[in-house]
Amino acid sequence: MPMDHNKEIAAAAKAVLAPLGCIRKGRSRTWLDDHGWWAGLVEFQPSGWSRGSYLNVAVCYLWKPTYPEPSLSFDAVLDPRPWREVKEGESFAGAAAELASIARDSLIKLREDNRSVAVAAKWLQNMKIEGRVWQDYHLGIAYGLSGQIAAAQRHLRLAVESLPNSEWPLFRDECSRYLTLVEKGSDFRSAILERIRSTRATLKLTPAPWVNRGFAAYAEPRHCVGADDMS
Repeated sequence: MPMDHNKEIAAAAKAVLAPLGCIRKGRSRTWLDDHGWWAGLVEFQPSGWSRGSYLNVAVCYLWKPTYPEPSLSFDAVLDPRPWREVKEGESFAGAAAELASIARDSLIKLREDNRSVAVAAKWLQNMKIEGRVWQDYHLGIAYGLSGQIAAAQRHLRLAVESLPNSEWPLFRDECSRYLTLVEKGSDFRSAILERIRSTRATLKLTPAPWVNRGFAAYAEPRHCVGADDMS
């Protein structure tokens, strides 16, 4: 009888990632590391061609715009993306444990690189994000929250300019609004906090009044996910 490598992946992830406070999303192969304004995502991604698993580790920023509809997106994916294949007649437990250990080490690094929005902005400058508009959007928000107004304006302006009126007009209008607000400090901060709370509600994450702790300094992670997302 073939071994169920999905169960072996789930067991390895539970043993290695759960002690960090990570939560499995339903019965999926995705685990969530919730930090209020951002979340670490770990995906043991199946292949359409072979039995086994890729490993994707990424940060998901929760200051999503209203449109397109927010999702648990892989905003900045860490390299490399290792692949381990199921060998016929062999247990996948060792390979699953290896992938889970890589994921743990990657999450620890993500926590350090996102210990504050100022540090996150510096880190994002060197990350490859699919879609230039998204890199400028995330950088604009991070710089704005950390008080680096000129840098925030530059990136938010680039985001606006890269979105013509005919393409995602609601997103363009939202970027324009943040560009106007960023000089006002507390008004900008309040607007982004509202977006984070709205995104968390859309994604069915537990309301978290402490979401702004990382805006100033590193805070120990608090793991709040909706009960529907727990296995």
